[in-house]
Amino acid sequence: MALEVWEQEGIEEEVSLTLSSERKELRSFPWKWFTVEVYNEGPDPVKVMTNKTSLPKAVTLDNRMTRIFGSEKKPSVWRVEVLAEEGKTATVRVTTRR
Repeated sequence: MALEVWEQEGIEEEVSLTLSSERKELRSFPWKWFTVEVYNEGPDPVKVMTNKTSLPKAVTLDNRMTRIFGSEKKPSVWRVEVLAEEGKTATVRVTTRR
């Protein structure tokens, strides 16, 4: 029996994405992130999808809302996609931790 132990490297990266009726995607390679924090700076809502999540199951973040995806125990997030709906704009700050 093997026991997997994961330790965070303490590397944090922040990316600011400006959306205007479009999708933008971030991918992690060759590692995975422990957590991904998505903060919607507004003004309009955005949809957030991680890994294999599709649009019908996307999380909606309204103006000035934040959400943390993943786990502190195991790296599990390898993809984040954000979407502003048609005619909407928003700036999103994505902070990744590995």
